[in-house]
Amino acid sequence: MIDITLKIIILYTVLIGLCYQMKQIPKKVKWLGLGPHENYPDRKTSAIFGDWSLPFAELYLSM
Repeated sequence: MIDITLKIIILYTVLIGLCYQMKQIPKKVKWLGLGPHENYPDRKTSAIFGDWSLPFAELYLSM
């Protein structure tokens, strides 16, 4: 008999999002923070802190 135990350490969550319905959909979204793209750990080093705005449709991710 072979007994194998794996210890998995997760350093960060890959993707977390929200899904909800809005009465009105904005044409543009503005934020103060990292941008202009998503800044999960795999892309965070190329994100820059600043004032950003994008069309709402460009922020949607379908899973």
